[in-house]
Amino acid sequence: MALIGAVTWARCALLMLAQTLGAISASYLVESLFSGGLHTETHLNEATSPAQGVIIEMLLTTLVMFTIFMLAAEKHESTHLAPIGIGLSLFVATLAGAYALPSPVHT
Repeated sequence: MALIGAVTWARCALLMLAQTLGAISASYLVESLFSGGLHTETHLNEATSPAQGVIIEMLLTTLVMFTIFMLAAEKHESTHLAPIGIGLSLFVATLAGAYALPSPVHT
């Protein structure tokens, strides 16, 4: 968002710091709630090569970022509805990626 001028570089740095601290705090909270650990792993589907997995991940991330730029960075009268579009875009990307990318490992 700082690259396109939607937020200042100072605000971008603070947002990155806040996101990082939030992720660390959430991981400690989840780890404390589940005493035995989560024991989760993901692997690519047997039919998907590592190169294909990287390309799929890049395309789906690009879809979500494009949605964020078009809905949240562009200021217009329906900007308050941007979270709905961003959430739907993330949902679609997750559905598409869940079929092609991970194959859960049962332990």
